[in-house]
Amino acid sequence: AVLDRLARQRQVALRYSSPLGAAGPVDNPNGSVQDIAGVCDPGGAILGLMPHPERYTSPYHHPRWTRHDAYRLAEDPPGLRMFRNAVEYAQSRAAMAPSA
Repeated sequence: AVLDRLARQRQVALRYSSPLGAAGPVDNPNGSVQDIAGVCDPGGAILGLMPHPERYTSPYHHPRWTRHDAYRLAEDPPGLRMFRNAVEYAQSRAAMAPSA
């Protein structure tokens, strides 16, 4: 009932998935129910998540970084992209907010 309420209120912020859609055991490493990876408060300001994007903010944090070619090392890792996207979103919301 709680998960249904969270979904209904649009508080399920992130789900594990695969390129083909529904997540399998490899795509959902902790086996969370309904593949939920993150939830937020009703206002969307507070996010709690199980994956740890902060652990992958540098290409050198990847366990196989020595096997990546130079092109892959030049890309922003997914964890860093997630934080940058969050900052850009917050800045865009702040820019749209009426000034006090």
